[in-house]
Amino acid sequence: MSATQERDQVARIARSDNASALRIARNIDDPWFRCQALAYVAWNLADHKRFLRVVAESLESGWSIRDPNRSVTVIAWPVAALARRNYSRPDAMERSTGILRDVIARLTGVIAKEPNPASRADALLLHVHALSPSRRELRKGLLGLLVKECRDATNQKRQRQLEEAAMAIAPDDLDTALGLIASLDENRKRRTTVRIEAQGEGLGPRQFFEKSGDVR
Repeated sequence: MSATQERDQVARIARSDNASALRIARNIDDPWFRCQALAYVAWNLADHKRFLRVVAESLESGWSIRDPNRSVTVIAWPVAALARRNYSRPDAMERSTGILRDVIARLTGVIAKEPNPASRADALLLHVHALSPSRRELRKGLLGLLVKECRDATNQKRQRQLEEAAMAIAPDDLDTALGLIASLDENRKRRTTVRIEAQGEGLGPRQFFEKSGDVR
């Protein structure tokens, strides 16, 4: 079975058979797919201490990837698990926020080593998705970095990246979304504005996991 298939198997069974899913995830050789698989397992763990332990394993797998873009990109899965989990206790929420701050500080340093500006922007954009809609205060700094990477208004990929970011954050921060699309070319600006105002298809952040992630 390939690492991709093992990751997909973990995603399928993580909710119904967490123990088996964790065993499979830990034995995936490829750190990219191991990171994702462990994040799926963590997402479906009710116990908060176990959740944090498995998230830590997922992060460790992601950080072990030497390529800056791939490392930061896959780290978005454990970041999403931390950001989107429903915390019933303030201390648990505070702990996760501290972990997220540390991860974001580290990933901004790592992605700066990526020589390709488009790849830097793609990785940052995925974290904008991961932190939406629940962690606006943490997302703000990454949005600022993304805008800097996309400042070339003549570059079509940069335009698409800003458009996607605006669509992702529009449901919870309309003013900032409209600010992002202000720098788009007229056709793209018009189209994106219409989609946001109509709450059209593609609005909101991408989903990383099936619905769950509650602390019970």
